[in-house]
Amino acid sequence: MQLVLLGTFTLSFMTWRVGSVQVSDGIFLCAAVVIVFKLLAGADADLAPAHARRGTVLVLVGSLLLIAGGTLSSFRSWNPTESISVVLRFAWVTLVLFWILRAVCRDRDDLDRVLRAWKASCLVNAGAALLGMAGVAFETPHNGNRQVGMTFHPNHLAAQLAATFVFFLLGVPATRGLGDRRAQVWWLTSLGMVAVALFSTGSLTGLAAVVAGAAAAGVAFVATRAPSRRRRSPFTPLVVVAVLTAGAVLLFTSDLPVVDRLLGLREGDRHVVASVDSRGRRNEMVIDRFDQFLVVGYGFNLGTARLDPVNPDNPDVRNFGVHNMYLSVLYQAGLPALLGVLLMLTTTLRQLVALRLRADPHLRMLVVGLIGSFAAVTTTAMFQPTTFDRFFWMPVALTGALWSVRRAELRAGRDGAQPPRTPAA
Repeated sequence: MQLVLLGTFTLSFMTWRVGSVQVSDGIFLCAAVVIVFKLLAGADADLAPAHARRGTVLVLVGSLLLIAGGTLSSFRSWNPTESISVVLRFAWVTLVLFWILRAVCRDRDDLDRVLRAWKASCLVNAGAALLGMAGVAFETPHNGNRQVGMTFHPNHLAAQLAATFVFFLLGVPATRGLGDRRAQVWWLTSLGMVAVALFSTGSLTGLAAVVAGAAAAGVAFVATRAPSRRRRSPFTPLVVVAVLTAGAVLLFTSDLPVVDRLLGLREGDRHVVASVDSRGRRNEMVIDRFDQFLVVGYGFNLGTARLDPVNPDNPDVRNFGVHNMYLSVLYQAGLPALLGVLLMLTTTLRQLVALRLRADPHLRMLVVGLIGSFAAVTTTAMFQPTTFDRFFWMPVALTGALWSVRRAELRAGRDGAQPPRTPAA
């Protein structure tokens, strides 16, 4: 668990690498080795039980479809080795990383610890962006003072922050060891840091993802019915709405990069408009050739993305630079791989809906937060190639772990009660 927490804490630090391997992945690999040794030695008392470590069949089928489609498409690639290396990333994330989280999350307390580590990762990255704004450290190389924090691109930072924004907004999981007043101050401080950092990226995609995530969480919150018949107090929702309104007014009246880009889009700024229009043209290249990718795609080529306006069918072009993740999977790995991704996502959504209906008060807000996070990352994927980015799959992985924990609780006839525990290794 300690290795998993450390790996999760470094999840958003994309510039922390040893060669081409992100430090976070190296730490998770160490955690996987420790888990395997524990299982071989029979010392698995501090791990989740065997039935909880097994994943959902449909998620597994979707992962295998994605990997199989990517492997077949790699034989069509002009650089099969590079393409296979990307397929291995999918296998690592959707098979190994999912399994690691299910193995170490024995109960809801463990889930809370992992989620806190993920939030801490994004909060530190937000702090790096704020230092960049002040010119102290982590200064951005991008025009328009668009901050990158500890990532390579403003859109990367925005996507990381958007994935966790709803958890900061809802205060999930609840802060421990602080009084009510200190907890409120910490909530407002952390929420403000993440919001300002996200606006400092100038990412319109990140802004859309936050709006979608907050809206989905709001709908899930309103639609959720508590088991008791006591009437809910409207105070908490009113506070959240008031904070959102005040924060939105302050942010949208500031001179932060995202506001400048919104104004530029409205006023026809050629750089902003060209960026938006180019994405549409790249998407059309895939949509117009849908029949060419019904079985296999071009392979996962990570070379320079470009368009050939004279001959769109130029065989030299193997990376269209499509920003829509779903279309990107289609032309690179084929329709079966895309169906695999959609199967994993729809299964996760069904699990979240089922958990919302069966959750007790403690889990209810966690499920609402996961729904918001899931909506945010899937919205980001509409405008950004996030296929094997860890933040994109994190809500899916956490949902799978929560599904296993809740299923184990219901099997044991518990409703939130924790079993006796062996201290985590």
